[in-house]
Amino acid sequence: ASALVDVAIVALAVALPTSNFPIRRVAPLIAATALASAELAWRPSPSRTRQVVSVAALLLRVVLLTGLLELSGGPSNPFAVIYVAQVALALATVGRAWASVTGVSALVCYSVLISWHLEEAVPVHHRFVDFPTHLYAMWLSLLTLGELALHFAAAASRAIARREAQLDEMRTRTARTERLMALTTLAAGAAHEL
Repeated sequence: ASALVDVAIVALAVALPTSNFPIRRVAPLIAATALASAELAWRPSPSRTRQVVSVAALLLRVVLLTGLLELSGGPSNPFAVIYVAQVALALATVGRAWASVTGVSALVCYSVLISWHLEEAVPVHHRFVDFPTHLYAMWLSLLTLGELALHFAAAASRAIARREAQLDEMRTRTARTERLMALTTLAAGAAHEL
């Protein structure tokens, strides 16, 4: 579904060649993300190729988000927190190592975005504070939020894994008890016949 939305956006950007539609600037990124999403949707089972495509799609989404933020307010756009969602998505789909890579790439992309906007005029709501300090604080909050999301999601994954291990152990014990009960019943039946 997301691949279809991406394709529709690219088609709209291409269909309006004379307009000053800013999405045209990131249309190649949107198209690449759509291709990666379509590949993931059509690949039937987990494989090494699927993991590579998943990682590539996540990293493309981070770069695409950077492009969209650049078109819509730069680093002061409050939707910059979506970087954290990309890190959490990476953790849930491709594991902690690749989630860390995704987090670092998000931090690098946001840092580049900040560097592009350090010299711009200070917005009205920042007149009593210097804007570079505000951008640095947003960068720091993004880093902290990403680390917290990664930490809590990893802790939740470990808790689920521990719970699964406990359930497996209980199933094993139950099966062992059932076998012992069956053997005891068989022995009692044999003793009765004797």
